[in-house]
Amino acid sequence: MRDAPDAPSVQTVPSPHHPHRGQHQAESLGVGLVVALLVALAVTGLVVSIFLYWLFGVFDRQEKAQQVPLTSIQQPGPQTPEPRLQGIPTYHATSPAEDRVQMQARNSHILTTYGPSPEDGYARIPIDRAMDLVVEKNLLTPQSQSKGGKR
Repeated sequence: MRDAPDAPSVQTVPSPHHPHRGQHQAESLGVGLVVALLVALAVTGLVVSIFLYWLFGVFDRQEKAQQVPLTSIQQPGPQTPEPRLQGIPTYHATSPAEDRVQMQARNSHILTTYGPSPEDGYARIPIDRAMDLVVEKNLLTPQSQSKGGKR
């Protein structure tokens, strides 16, 4: 069976009689055109991003407007499990500096006021009064000296 004369032959190298042998493509894309296409692509991407940001903002506002609170009572924020991270408003009510100030105020109150003691049968007195009583009743005794002499 003969091949049809219209069938193209597969050649990797054009024949020496080929009309375009030894020539190259004279027209090519210039650098300016490639840069212009890249700039147009970037601008298009920016415009689409801005449009989508605006569109999702509209959707979010519409959804919030349609949400009806289930009760007129103000709901507390979500409770997070212990230990809560300090310095993050949604996780901890106070910052470390505020905690330190509160602790100092609590300790100062305990050291300067009268009140019940955590132990049964005792009362808490201010530290200044306690020091005066120790000196007044001579409750401080010098430490006993060791056998070897001076300390």
